[in-house]
Amino acid sequence: MLRWHNSRPGAAQAARVQAARLLTILCLLASCNTHKVRTSFSADQASSEQATESFAPEKKERDKLDILLVIDDSGSMYQQHQTLSARLENLLSAVSDTDWQIAITTTNPLSCLLTVIDKHTPNYKGIFTESINLNNLHASHKDLRLYDRQYAEQAVYGAIRGLRGDCIEARSYSNDAQNATESLHGFNSICRPKKTWVRDGSMLAVLLITDEDHQCNHHHGCHITDFYFYLKSIRTPHATGRVYGLLNENLNKTFLNWKDADGESLFDYHDSVHSSNYTKILTEISQNISAALKNNFTLEHKHNGGSTTVVITTEDGATQTLTAGQYSVEGDTLSITSTMPANTTNIEITYTY
Repeated sequence: MLRWHNSRPGAAQAARVQAARLLTILCLLASCNTHKVRTSFSADQASSEQATESFAPEKKERDKLDILLVIDDSGSMYQQHQTLSARLENLLSAVSDTDWQIAITTTNPLSCLLTVIDKHTPNYKGIFTESINLNNLHASHKDLRLYDRQYAEQAVYGAIRGLRGDCIEARSYSNDAQNATESLHGFNSICRPKKTWVRDGSMLAVLLITDEDHQCNHHHGCHITDFYFYLKSIRTPHATGRVYGLLNENLNKTFLNWKDADGESLFDYHDSVHSSNYTKILTEISQNISAALKNNFTLEHKHNGGSTTVVITTEDGATQTLTAGQYSVEGDTLSITSTMPANTTNIEITYTY
């Protein structure tokens, strides 16, 4: 009997030990899996912080604004140059209190970025007038006049090179055909250095002024889509990067018919280059830029692409949560892309960074 009782507890004890070992193994496995989930969660939590910021929908005095003018320098544009050169105040009418810069280049792809002026440049009005003078525009590629017909009006290619800051200084000129050919192949003998003038976080406006359709005769970035994707790489189109046009609506079909993947036009505003009222047109462009500035806000941190909530509050205390299509957040910039109620008093964004 003793042996019977002694043998049964022994078997039970062995079974209990084996069960305990199995339970330990299962617990360890469960613990490891739980640990992995928690580690992953903790890492996500460590890399993503949440911030809430509020803004009043008012334009700030020191908003940075960078404007690029791309001007057709063909002889048929003589009158337009004369008219435009006297209209700087209209272009700045609604944005004169911003920290603005204006750069000027031409539609000729062999031209350089000619001028950059800002509100602190001595005699900036005189420099603006001189820079748009037809003879001065031609001087930027005077050794290449022979090739004007082959490389005629390529406004968006000029815009890309202008935004990159190609050749803001140290241009060298030559009248002999050999050097002209060298320039034609590499743009080197007249366009040596590059200097970036577009500032981080600025509102960017590009104004294309031409009476001819876009003539892309080569495949080195001169297509409208090339320009659009370059703009998209540095700004949000129709929000922090806007495009305006003074165009010949009978000829500029390539420009006017172009659409992006969402069916959006290239232009935020365009009018006739042959209009007799540049005062009105440039004032309206200035107002459009001003409205965009009011709808762009600089965040304290760079958004990491995670969740975002934007809520606007009006004077009566009502709130509205904006949909994803009504705003965009890129880097450290919040852009309200929809029309906000006129009585909006506060914009609050909650985002991850």
